[in-house]
Amino acid sequence: MIMICKFLKKKKKKKKKKKKKKKKKKKKKKKKKKKLTVLDLAICWGGAILDDALPRTDFGNPDAKSRAQIRERRSQADGESERGRGINQGGKNGGPAIVGVTGGSAGGKGRRREDRATHVRGAGDVREERRAGSRDETNNDAGGRDAMDVDDGTVPEHSPKDEFGDLVAALPRRHQSILELRLYHGFWLPEHWVTGTIAFQRRFSPRRDDVVLASYPKCGTTWLKALAFAVAARGAHPPAAGDHPLRRLNPHDCIPFIDEIFAGGEEAKLDALPSPRLMNTHLPYTLLPDSVVTGGSSCRVVYVCRDPKDMVVSLWHFLRRAEPGLSFAETFEFVCDGTVAVGPVCGTTVACPDRVLFLKYEDLLLDTGAGVRRLAEFMGMPFSVAEEVAGDVEAVVELCSFDKMKGLEVNKPGGGTAGRYKAMPRDAFFRKGVAGDWANHMTPEMAARLDGIFREKLEGTGLAFA
Repeated sequence: MIMICKFLKKKKKKKKKKKKKKKKKKKKKKKKKKKLTVLDLAICWGGAILDDALPRTDFGNPDAKSRAQIRERRSQADGESERGRGINQGGKNGGPAIVGVTGGSAGGKGRRREDRATHVRGAGDVREERRAGSRDETNNDAGGRDAMDVDDGTVPEHSPKDEFGDLVAALPRRHQSILELRLYHGFWLPEHWVTGTIAFQRRFSPRRDDVVLASYPKCGTTWLKALAFAVAARGAHPPAAGDHPLRRLNPHDCIPFIDEIFAGGEEAKLDALPSPRLMNTHLPYTLLPDSVVTGGSSCRVVYVCRDPKDMVVSLWHFLRRAEPGLSFAETFEFVCDGTVAVGPVCGTTVACPDRVLFLKYEDLLLDTGAGVRRLAEFMGMPFSVAEEVAGDVEAVVELCSFDKMKGLEVNKPGGGTAGRYKAMPRDAFFRKGVAGDWANHMTPEMAARLDGIFREKLEGTGLAFA
């Protein structure tokens, strides 16, 4: 009898083991994620591609609970990084200067030991000292400076790549085409972006009149940069002048990607800029620093978006420069599967209408002059009656027109721009500059599908695309 009982017990155990194995196999199958393509890089800017991404409300604006989660996760990451590395961290007269993003090494090679000591002493204290010194200098600058005046060749004071290297190395990784991606707070970012993003989040101190130009890629970033720079610099560089910086520099050389500056440990460049400082980012809303998105911040955000159908077409043409074999069908399918919102900061239009200017690419095409006036007013630099009479608004429109910029020698094929897009030929930023080109690439069914996806995402925001 005892033997029979033992035999039955063994049978039951075997059955349980088999059931457990089957369950494990099912779980593994469920966990298999869709194969990533080169477009993961592009989509990460507009919205999360993971099922466990933070919940969003009001068109990209995380709710209060989500925002608290973001802060908590960031502070935890800060603590882990510091413990791991053993570090205890305690004018308008001249218009904006142009930041030369060339020359800075993200790795900070050749950094001196005293620089590290300075950083440990307290990055905030050092930054405040630098800012005070730079303001004394810029207050005497009435002529506006050029790119190389800011890029003085000094060695970066610290290396974010060294400082945050362990933290970045611990993040989930995916190899995609020619890129290494890291999963950071629900977004797949190129590995070389992550250190700059972390440093930007932790160290950025906004000024009252800072202007952050935010955009989803291929939605008018280059044009917005040109318009904003022309408006802000018109005191030192009249838009009709033959030697205007925009006649010899690409707009990306005039206004920097802010996380690119932080990636190189070159915040001194940013601190040296006279007010108002103009900066650009493609980062989604949830990755912007708390100092920018919280109600206590006074810096302003200008956001430009575009009909998603035209965005997909423009994105495909741009990405094909790096990956010629990429098909439009693949691009389209990924955008649809990603179910992303149009942009990372549109939700702030609900919470902070006085600090966010929302522009549509199509509206700028229809009446660029009206958009320029709105932009100048929002930036705190409205056109005077005398400027209106003199035709300065029209001069800005002409200077920054698509045909004018595309025809400049600096924007023709060959070479690259400063910083992030230095590997891309300069003409990659000037294709057609029109609305409605999607009709030449999509079937009516494809267009209806994409419209339906974005209509759902934009519900309740007051934003719509015809």
